[in-house]
Amino acid sequence: MMSKEKRRVPKLRFPGFTEDWERRKLTSFTQRVKGNDGRMDLPTLTISASEGWLNQKDRFSANIAGSEQKNYTLLRQGELSYNHGNSKLAKYGVVYALQEYKEALVPRVYHSFKVDESHDALFVEYYFSTKRPDRELRKLISSGARMDGLLNIGYDEFTNISISLPTFSEQKQIVALLKVCDKNITVHQRKIEHLNLKKKALLQKLFPQNGECYPEHRFPGFTDAWEQRELSSLTKYIGTGKSRFVIKEYGEYAILGSTNVIGYDDSYDYDGNFILTARVGANAGQLYRYSGKVKITDNTVFLMSDSSQFIYYSLSHFDLRRLSFGTGQPLVKSSELQKLKLCVPVSKSEQEKIGEIFNNIDNIITLHQRKLEHLQFQKKTLLQQLFI
Repeated sequence: MMSKEKRRVPKLRFPGFTEDWERRKLTSFTQRVKGNDGRMDLPTLTISASEGWLNQKDRFSANIAGSEQKNYTLLRQGELSYNHGNSKLAKYGVVYALQEYKEALVPRVYHSFKVDESHDALFVEYYFSTKRPDRELRKLISSGARMDGLLNIGYDEFTNISISLPTFSEQKQIVALLKVCDKNITVHQRKIEHLNLKKKALLQKLFPQNGECYPEHRFPGFTDAWEQRELSSLTKYIGTGKSRFVIKEYGEYAILGSTNVIGYDDSYDYDGNFILTARVGANAGQLYRYSGKVKITDNTVFLMSDSSQFIYYSLSHFDLRRLSFGTGQPLVKSSELQKLKLCVPVSKSEQEKIGEIFNNIDNIITLHQRKLEHLQFQKKTLLQQLFI
């Protein structure tokens, strides 16, 4: 008995669609877009693998096109570009459709194109974001990246690859669902950005600035001047981790590394409320918190305090990265931390109120971050199941 031919259909499908998807070369339903009409006052854009289209003035604080701008491509809304640059996020480049601008100038080195009326440009963008075309793109690379970081993939080679396509109606349905996902992701990203800006502004208002003894904003009932105190007088202990351990995937006690939990063990060396940072390297001066019974690595500087919330935000306002030493690898020394002078309220109650308000903001940020991660995972799952 002959086996049935495997059908070309996705795992997840909208009701009413039963036809097999069709393999088509890009060149069969696209047309190249190149050149411009001489208008140089249009937005000048560049593609970021993680963020899509960005205005060069926003990304680089200037228009970096220079004299090359006269050779840029005029791209219109709904048209696409393939940035064949090699990056960690997109080893074989990325494709984005122009959505937010009616017209823009984009680098000539991008392979720009448009789809015909029976295909959806955003469907093509989403299809490339699944990484399914990477196998064909990998075969086209003759000698790795060029000196400018671009892959050696010409326009004709690029448009000769094949992708799987459903009917135009099904393309529209898939795009509509993924656009809702993108909208929800954007909403939470903006909420997180807004909360971080609010937190930054409050740090400026609730802590004294430029050597002053009074913050701009006080809670009712507090009028005393703040005082300069060495960090060692505000903490139980400041030092560097000295734990010995064998990292396990599971265990009762966390092993704290320079930026986070790196594993678990069955015994502990320290117990308390910790503020930690990397001792050496790019993360030196970046803080995180942890409470409980733990082991701590030797590349981690930490302090223990009963007032850890206030001290954490006070150090965040100070920005410990200013203390990092070394022109090569940045270095934070526990001995220097001990001598660091901070301006603090005399009242423990005021310290607690300040720590509490920032802790509440961080908790809200964490909730939105978790929701964002869930939405991003949901979209990733849909991309895997809605396409073939």
